[in-house]
Amino acid sequence: MEIVPRAVPATWRPSRQLALAAYWFSTNFLWASMLTVLLPTEVLRFVPAARAPADVGLLTAAGALTALVVHPLSGALSDRTVGQHALARRLGPWVAGRRRPYFLFGNAALIIALAVMAFATGYPALVVAFVLLELASNVTIAPYQALIPDLVPEGSRGTASGYMGLMSMLGTICSLGLAAIFVHPGRTQPFYGWLILVIALGTVVTLVRVPERDAPPTRAPFWVPFRDHGDFWLVFATRALVMLAFYTVLAFLELYLKDVLAVRNYVLATTEVSGLTVAVAAAVALKAGTLSDRFGRRALVCGAGLLMGLVAAGFLVVHSLPVVLALGVVFGLGYGAFTSVDWALAVDVLPGGGTASAAKDFGIWSVAITLPQALAPGIGGLVVSHFNAAAPNLGYQIVFVMTLAYALAASLLIWKVRVR
Repeated sequence: MEIVPRAVPATWRPSRQLALAAYWFSTNFLWASMLTVLLPTEVLRFVPAARAPADVGLLTAAGALTALVVHPLSGALSDRTVGQHALARRLGPWVAGRRRPYFLFGNAALIIALAVMAFATGYPALVVAFVLLELASNVTIAPYQALIPDLVPEGSRGTASGYMGLMSMLGTICSLGLAAIFVHPGRTQPFYGWLILVIALGTVVTLVRVPERDAPPTRAPFWVPFRDHGDFWLVFATRALVMLAFYTVLAFLELYLKDVLAVRNYVLATTEVSGLTVAVAAAVALKAGTLSDRFGRRALVCGAGLLMGLVAAGFLVVHSLPVVLALGVVFGLGYGAFTSVDWALAVDVLPGGGTASAAKDFGIWSVAITLPQALAPGIGGLVVSHFNAAAPNLGYQIVFVMTLAYALAASLLIWKVRVR
């Protein structure tokens, strides 16, 4: 990410878009299998099966609460950093700029956290390692996600968000495919090597191929007032509701296949369902982002939320793995469109046009992802454990009704946003 003059290209070629979006591949490669397959498998290695839903929820919530604090703070510090700071003068151009030092050192810490997690010997150690992983990841991602508003012209942001969605989905597909091969109950360490390799490669591509805009540090307030920026908070709320739905399904898919459908190889089945979902999402992400530049964002976000809600309703009556796979296709259509278009909509409503304080503003906006990541598994874990004790699998039915309600509420709320 070399420092470049303030002027940026009027249009971005596909090669530039791909370089800008490359680290989205890496971070989604990490988190797709981590939350869907790796964490539940690790928890089952350390705790009895009856405790697994609640302990998965506790572990995920602990990491997400860490992100809730670290992400906005890291973003605000990045916005306030002088490009040619003392560390850059001492260590050279690799740490120059407002975004680069947080991205570089955050990824170094992230790789160390993965290595520690790979050799955890009990549930408490797993919790500590996972919290460290969340901390490092959020130090990294806060300045990185500001690069779209930093660098990309307004008329191309939907396309840039489409590339972001595409690379995110491809990272998820590859992650789940390799997880199916390398993650097995009692044997997970080989997969950590793949995670470290992909994170390292994404770091190198971003540092070498993506410029950093030469902009002065900002002293913008740490908060975004609702009175002046109501659309920002409405988009925040819609994102939070959809992410509540998403993380509820994500956290309990493997356990649902194991307990309700009685799938023998539930780890493999989870990767198959997730992989098919994300493959469909990847197929629609880029096109949805480009269409939103031409036709507006709200209708696409609304339709995407409705499709995801239909999947939650489907889980209430599903009794076979093939039908779950079909539901995965529907979920993928909604998730792919929502991921790319909602990101572009968020850029549209950032305070100040999304330039001076982009990392801080995206740090606040990211709470709409991290807070549901904490709440959904925690609430869902308690619901599943409590109601399953009252009646077999009743907890899963209640959780999917909650998921449907989240998605429907988001699809209605998006129409209050004044940006088309």
